[in-house]
Amino acid sequence: MQVARSAGADVRGPYGAYRLLRFAGFEPLAPPRLHNVYFGAVRPHPTQRGLLVGLFPVNTGEDGTPNGNRGGNISLALSADGVRWTRLVPLLWTDGEEGRTHDHPVSGLVDFGNALHFYVHHSVPAIAHTAQEDGHLREYVLRPAVVAELAREARAVRAAA
Repeated sequence: MQVARSAGADVRGPYGAYRLLRFAGFEPLAPPRLHNVYFGAVRPHPTQRGLLVGLFPVNTGEDGTPNGNRGGNISLALSADGVRWTRLVPLLWTDGEEGRTHDHPVSGLVDFGNALHFYVHHSVPAIAHTAQEDGHLREYVLRPAVVAELAREARAVRAAA
């Protein structure tokens, strides 16, 4: 997955060069299993100013291929610059096929005051061919301690740069 920054204040462009996203402790092409992180639902963090929060579908592939029919997960990571991210923290396990996960994150985190919520589209049509259920949206509540720990990690990554 890649990101490009706008060259000026106008977010519509022009853009600089594409850069690969880097997740702490994650080597996408490291054997024996290749992982496929193919998009992210990224938004400004709702309670931690200056941080981005991303929800990422991660297909864990099969030995030797990133596009296997093995399962994966929906993971959470934070970033202070959009390029360097904290470790990926798996939130939900999911089935997968042809390099994709059956389930996809929707948008980012939503702050309801006492808890952070996130949404997942389960059994995405045209992707989840072998799913046992019809596509549907489900809401989840995130433990605040996980997000607070990742916020500390994201700020430490920024300070080390």
